[in-house]
Amino acid sequence: IGDPASFEAALQEFSQFCRKHAFAMTFVHVGERHKALYAQHALKLQKLGEEAVVELEQYATRTCRNKKWRNVINRFQKLGYSFELRTPPHSATLLKELRRVSDDWLTAPGRTERGFVLGYFDYEYLANCTIGFLRNEEKQIVSFVNLVESYDVDEANMDLLRQRSDSPSNTNDYLLHCVLLAVQQQGFTRFNLGLCPLVGLKDRDAKGPVSSALNLVYSFGGKLYSFKGLYQFKAKFDPSWRTSYLAYEPNVLGLLKIAQALNAAMKVRSDKLS
Repeated sequence: IGDPASFEAALQEFSQFCRKHAFAMTFVHVGERHKALYAQHALKLQKLGEEAVVELEQYATRTCRNKKWRNVINRFQKLGYSFELRTPPHSATLLKELRRVSDDWLTAPGRTERGFVLGYFDYEYLANCTIGFLRNEEKQIVSFVNLVESYDVDEANMDLLRQRSDSPSNTNDYLLHCVLLAVQQQGFTRFNLGLCPLVGLKDRDAKGPVSSALNLVYSFGGKLYSFKGLYQFKAKFDPSWRTSYLAYEPNVLGLLKIAQALNAAMKVRSDKLS
């Protein structure tokens, strides 16, 4: 998050702040390109998983033209589904429609809102985001995704991706297909589908304390998030995979304590959900 040119100064200032107040310093979702910077501060890097990044030219000219994708695209077009990508400001009517979809999505067992490194439904937040959504043949919104800005002008990013419980299978597949083509027309060359926890980890990490820590962080209402299902969903878009790390002080906190602290930070206060 932020301008990469400022990372080194920001890290130095944050390190001094933590030492002054006897805080343990930890960073989440550290990328490959900045590994050396964190190592300079004696931080240990633990792989969390991999981000799925779609090359839009490849997706538009090759991936979405295969048989499986053609079947999905043709089915939703025959069903009369329509796609819109809207930029702010958004009407109160639209935001209320999105809220109904979100509330329906949250009724599934194990789902709950999470914050900090994940987004949650908030009117003020979504009012300032570009939003893509699908309407069914009855003109009802059945799924939506919001896009978030990045300092990388070539890469588009998403946050919330939600659909109604009665929507057809592959609804979110088709929604993202439409979004990818739309943002490519806007000049983006890549689309970041987000992190797949545990992907690419060594066997000892995938079955040991690292796995336990990640399960604690990426759990919802006591039910473990389906890492395998998330990977399979994003792999449909034939992305490249970008490693994501946790950087932490190994002599201060263990992974489980870090996960417990992060889990607490991700809990959303009830007054934020009204």
